[in-house]
Formats: sequence, C-alpha cells, structure tokens
Amino acid sequence: MRMNRAQLIGIGGLVTLGFLGCTNLPKDTSKVLVNVAGEKITQTQFEEVVKVLIGDDKRAEELLKSDAMKEQRNQFLESLALQKSMVQMAKAEGLEHDLKAKVLLEQRVAQVYLQTLMDRRLPKTEPTEADLKALYDGLVEERKATGQDKGLPAFEEVKAQLPGIWKQKQEQAISATLFKEMRQNYPLTFAEGYKPMPQPAQP
Repeated sequence: MRMNRAQLIGIGGLVTLGFLGCTNLPKDTSKVLVNVAGEKITQTQFEEVVKVLIGDDKRAEELLKSDAMKEQRNQFLESLALQKSMVQMAKAEGLEHDLKAKVLLEQRVAQVYLQTLMDRRLPKTEPTEADLKALYDGLVEERKATGQDKGLPAFEEVKAQLPGIWKQKQEQAISATLFKEMRQNYPLTFAEGYKPMPQPAQP
C-alpha cells in the first residue's frame, strides 16, 4: 500500500476534533508518540485513528507495523500532530467564539454524521451476479420507457461497470431513507412564510 504525504495529511484532517483528547476512554498508559505543546498523542490513540480512517484492518495493520511503511506512518502521525497544533492556535485566536467558524464546523459535523450513518447501513458485501443482472435489466427498461433502447450494449459488455452503478444506487436509496427518517423523527416547524415549497421528486 502506497500513500503519499498529501493523502496522509488529507486523511488526518478528517479526524473529529475532539477524538484524540476523548476523556471517556480507559486510562491510556501506552507510549507517547508526540507531544503537541502539552497535548499528547499516544500509541493507542494513533492506532485507533489509523484503523478508523483507513477502514480496512489489513491495510491499517500494514501501515502500523510494516518497516517499509515507516516514513508514511511517521508522516501520518505528523499530520495528526499538525491538526492538534492548528486547533490549539485557533483556540488561542478565539475562534471557538467566531460565528463563521461555528457555522462551518456545524456543517462539517453534519456531513460527517451523515456519511457515517450511511456507511453503517450500506451493504458490506459486493453485489452478486443476480444483483448486477437485475440492475442491468432495470436500466434497459428505463431506456425503453423513453424510447432510447436502440443499440444498447449487452450485459457482458458493461458488467464490469455495473458494481459502481449498483453502489451509487444503494447510496441514493439509503440517503433518501435517512432523510425521510430524520424528517419523521425530528420534524421541522417553520414560522409562517418561511417554509420552502416542496421539491419535485428526483427521477
């Protein structure tokens, strides 16, 4: 597995701001890997972050243990430390009370929560041959309904592309279900004149 510096810093930037300093975890007595102006990142914390962000136990283990991955591992650690430094700097500048920063953080938190909820509900297995054939047949029927079925490629010709389309449709369906549940369980009550018009259903 190869990961360049930009990718590692980008991955590190996805860590929830409070994760590394979570106080609900059992007392951590593992080795301190880096001290960021008094805040510590331990071996246990680092391993947990790597496993969460990579999302694949085998690849995470490779990054954490492989001698060949030592430099990438150290760069990853540095990206997490720099993130902590940025949070410290922002707090020192009073950004905890900055309205723009608060709004942007709330938007980002909502995006991360949505993606996490979707990831929990997405199928963990790859589509079967039957799934792909059903998807293909459905796409063909959609084209027929609009009179665009001439010259369509055979199933075997597009089979390799169908898993991506299948996953996209799964994501769309799960996203729609989540928003439906959200509106039902956490209803919105608008002041008079502020409720937007219903949007037309997406095809």
